[in-house]
Amino acid sequence: MRKTLLLLTLFANCVQGQSWCAPGAEWLFNFYSLQANGVRRAWYSGDTVVGGLPCQRINQLVQACEPIFPFGTPFSFQDMPIITHGQGDLIELWDEASQTFDTLAWYGAAPGDHWDVPHFPAPARFDVLDTGTAVVAGLPLRYVVVEEPVVMGVVDTLWERIGFGYYYLRPMETLLVDFTTTGMVCYTDDSLGQIDGRYPWHPCDFTLAVNENEALNVGAFPNPGTDQFTLSLPNGAHAIELFDAAGRCVLVQRTNELRPMVDTRQLAPGLFLVSVRNGDGERSVVRWVKE
Repeated sequence: MRKTLLLLTLFANCVQGQSWCAPGAEWLFNFYSLQANGVRRAWYSGDTVVGGLPCQRINQLVQACEPIFPFGTPFSFQDMPIITHGQGDLIELWDEASQTFDTLAWYGAAPGDHWDVPHFPAPARFDVLDTGTAVVAGLPLRYVVVEEPVVMGVVDTLWERIGFGYYYLRPMETLLVDFTTTGMVCYTDDSLGQIDGRYPWHPCDFTLAVNENEALNVGAFPNPGTDQFTLSLPNGAHAIELFDAAGRCVLVQRTNELRPMVDTRQLAPGLFLVSVRNGDGERSVVRWVKE
């Protein structure tokens, strides 16, 4: 629900120019379900009006494959668009079911502030741990470090203009058990260019043409797993990196095998992102859960 953040409506409505949905804005996130792995692409497609308010329309396209060992069947589908509304430091997300806006991002927050995760059916919220400003691709951008302590306990950094690094543009889709979207792979707009979703920021090296990328041929089995999992890889040398839910790299492994085993006995249970990079620099990221 809306909180006292609404007093921010007194600020100038300048968010479209800097804080959100810049010209050419496009996001690429990891997509995972019990039946498929792939990516969710979202892009700012233009402005619209909802409830008399100027809004931004963000289209969504999922490109994935069924994780059939060793190779899956690719598929894609276009999801319902995301509608957002900017008011100064506040970005709101439209919910079609309830016909209401709710807080998506608050760039003017201070440590100790919080807001509810928009439209998530169970109690969940973002607690603000820290704030600041950093230069990204030559532009000074504000950031807000947040934690969702109720459901997942994940600490994430919310960047002005770019959004969350771990949570999706609709955070509810990250917290769902199935059809989960999580972990930004790449952000692009006309001023910043391409930004890699990992920290520290550097040029994005992930192709947006997912159906042309060997990423669709990478799978992790079993998933969920316990002390180990096996990757299904294309031919060639690959570098494997494992990241925990806070974005820390917890394992690095190199292999020439088609079915390398990854030992995870030293890792605590939780959610991990498995990054696989080939010799040409092409990268695939899949989600893996340790029980």
